[in-house]
Amino acid sequence: MPSVFAAAIIIGEALVCFSLFFGFLTRLAGLGVIAIMSGALVVVGRNGGGFVEFELPLLLCASGFALLFLGAGAVSVDRAISRNLLPLVG
Repeated sequence: MPSVFAAAIIIGEALVCFSLFFGFLTRLAGLGVIAIMSGALVVVGRNGGGFVEFELPLLLCASGFALLFLGAGAVSVDRAISRNLLPLVG
């Protein structure tokens, strides 16, 4: 793997980690988790790994889908922003 891709993945993982920790742009971070773990699944598949090697990337990819579709929880920056900036609907 070229070093440029490795550096981009490292930076992406760090940004996703900070984003999920603070609950900021959670759905976008979920999409980042899906992208990174899909790449990991492709690499593991090329190397002929068994199910044990697929377990963690597959679990993290599923959790990325959950974050993408469900969003952040009640105590997150996303929720505070939406509560303060968006008008009440309904």
